[in-house]
Amino acid sequence: MTASSSSSWNEFIQQWIGRIAVTFCIVLAWEFLQKTKATPTVGDHEYDGGDRMHHGTAGKVEMEDRGGDDGDAKYPSKDMDGDGAVAQVDGDEGETETQSRSVSGAADDAAHTADHADDNDGTNKGSAVCDEVDTATPSSLPSPTPVAVEDVTAKEKSAPSTSKKMTARATASAKTAVKAQPPPIKATTNDFPGLAQFNYWYDIETSLFRIYTLGRTDDVPVVPPYVPHSYRGTVQVYVHITNSTSFPINVYWVDYSGKHIPKGKLHAFGGIWTQTTYIDHPWVFENAETQEVLLHYVPYRVIPTTSAVSTLAEDGETGMHKFELIPPTQTSSAVAAPYHVQINDPVLPFPADAVFSDTTQALHWTLLHMTRMGIDETQVDTLLKYLSNIVNEPATTKYRQVRIGSSKFASIWLSPARGILLAIGFVEVGAYAELGCSEELSRDGVQLVALAIYLIVKWKDEREQEAAQYGANGRQQPHGADGFGRQGFGRAGTMN
Repeated sequence: MTASSSSSWNEFIQQWIGRIAVTFCIVLAWEFLQKTKATPTVGDHEYDGGDRMHHGTAGKVEMEDRGGDDGDAKYPSKDMDGDGAVAQVDGDEGETETQSRSVSGAADDAAHTADHADDNDGTNKGSAVCDEVDTATPSSLPSPTPVAVEDVTAKEKSAPSTSKKMTARATASAKTAVKAQPPPIKATTNDFPGLAQFNYWYDIETSLFRIYTLGRTDDVPVVPPYVPHSYRGTVQVYVHITNSTSFPINVYWVDYSGKHIPKGKLHAFGGIWTQTTYIDHPWVFENAETQEVLLHYVPYRVIPTTSAVSTLAEDGETGMHKFELIPPTQTSSAVAAPYHVQINDPVLPFPADAVFSDTTQALHWTLLHMTRMGIDETQVDTLLKYLSNIVNEPATTKYRQVRIGSSKFASIWLSPARGILLAIGFVEVGAYAELGCSEELSRDGVQLVALAIYLIVKWKDEREQEAAQYGANGRQQPHGADGFGRQGFGRAGTMN
């Protein structure tokens, strides 16, 4: 190696050593400055730091309280929406105990809320003190004495007394809210409201099995059923139709593309037409002389059979829809209906307002339908309990104003047993089912409820006898009577 190259190498090493030394000094100086800055030298910094730590702790406690409060809040609301409201309305034996649980839950919730208010109040006070110290001039800064810290601690210790007062007020408010009564009964008299709501429910209930759309004689347009054409179903149904009018009737099947395919003719004065079809296959009946559409008919579900009226075909397996076309003058309606024909259906009478004229008829059909649909025995016992409470205490309105959403009553209201309640005069008013007015139920109203109880008890005895005769499986039902099979699908679109 030459002398010139050796000299260059030494200069290079010296430069790097100098750079490393400068960097090391800078790092030492930086660390020294950080330590100096972190060391509190003035009393106000010590006070401020302690106060900020107090704020941080308060914030943490506040978050923990909120978390606990949110968790507790779920249970009082659930209790109020469920059995607590049921106990308050239906007068069950566990009413007092359930209400006490609701009061306790609401009181705990209110206590948490009050504690939050106190925590927030204390935090705001600490922040105000901190702001006053931070904005003070250096000459007016107080010396770091323990007296100032003790004052802050004393302020914090005074908070629980305020919290107890607010908790007590919140607890009283919660108890008042729990005891709040439902709105007043809407009806102003105890007069029987009629069967309008029963008829409305009946038409919807029976449309689950078949659809009748009658042709009209006035200018009101007739809207055909929403089934525009036949679907390939898997459940057969046997149709048996009688023509009791004075004119012949043509029968058309609506095929899979929506075309009307002639399938036969019903002769006047007693002509009978039978056909095996499928669920969800529409049929059209028209006057053979005037070509006026008389009826759109769709069998929508197989009807379960009962001892009163059989819905089994001759083969003992296929379900049967059987009805009669009659002139409108043969109906029981006081006003002539604007239709070309009427329907005489022994199983599912149509329409309701032309069939049911009094409560007794409505009760008998509903009980038969309860047998057809296989209502649960527990629901029947619960219904009897509701009705017995009304008869025993006709002046107590809570037995005649029942919250529909309650767990016990909802199972009845959503079953065929709703027809019992509607037939004796219950009406749906918002979130409640109400009977009569706020005054004591009239004698006639009590007699209707007692009649319902009598018929239900009698119906239960007959059902027990039938169960003993046919066994646990009950009477032989047609294929598809369980509700499955329309268009190859089951309830709510479940594959069969």
